[in-house]
Amino acid sequence: MEINQKNLESLYNKGVELGDLGKNEEAVVNYDKVLEINPNDFESLYNKGFVLSRLGKHKEAVVCYGKALEINPNDFETLYNKGVALGELEKNEEAILSYNKALEINPNHMNTLYNKGLSLYFLGRYKDAVVCYDKSLEIDPNDFDALYNKGFAMNDLGEHKEAVIWFDKVLKSYPNHTNSLYNKGVALARLGKQEEAVVSYNIALKIEPDHTNTLSSKGLSLHFLDRFKEAVASYDKMLKINPNHTNTLSNKGVALCFLYRYEEGVASFNKALDINPNDSDILSNKDLAQSKLNQKINHG
Repeated sequence: MEINQKNLESLYNKGVELGDLGKNEEAVVNYDKVLEINPNDFESLYNKGFVLSRLGKHKEAVVCYGKALEINPNDFETLYNKGVALGELEKNEEAILSYNKALEINPNHMNTLYNKGLSLYFLGRYKDAVVCYDKSLEIDPNDFDALYNKGFAMNDLGEHKEAVIWFDKVLKSYPNHTNSLYNKGVALARLGKQEEAVVSYNIALKIEPDHTNTLSSKGLSLHFLDRFKEAVASYDKMLKINPNHTNTLSNKGVALCFLYRYEEGVASFNKALDINPNDSDILSNKDLAQSKLNQKINHG
């Protein structure tokens, strides 16, 4: 059967048009019609993969990109987008291989460097991730994602002072970025700068009052500052949103005991143990609180 080139072009162009309109399912149908006639149509394979990724069908997208690369193994965009789809599937080792091939063709492609860094981070290779973020930042020193994720990786490397610097760089351009304020607070707390951590948490909570991680971490910093009443208030706000957060229930119990409110402390530990009955630290703290409560009753 002779291939009608005009018909193929018409089907392909319709697929592109539908994709541009966000009608991705319909675009796939058109690309499939092209591929029924010509299974080796590179552009249709690539574009089908691209719209499948938009639909969240990353596994199918990888198959399309793979077929496209059999035809043109050095196509940069296909290698890059295959890496992205593999990353979405949490196949980070394979994603890195695809990014590496893309970087052989274009070593200064910022998004490839950044996404390779992200895959390395998810593999726990934080130092290698930072190298990629740095290369990305050489190209665009103000790139939000690279700045933020470098700070995040620095925290995981235990380089908390450096992490604060990078979160501050994000906050210079995006002063209301809650997660940067929160993670800056975490870094400051790990440096023992609890007062500064609380300041950062408070700014974050003005923007997003129900940010649970910030409420919990603020409570912990107030706890370390011996501001137990304020710590309990912060834990309570967190527990209104997530009443089954074991660590917060446990930390609240400890803070209540420092306030000599042993009965409430025991109740908080019991709630934590309902969720996690085998946690040895909570069991130990509960026993201690119960002992203090019994002494108080006996001497009461």
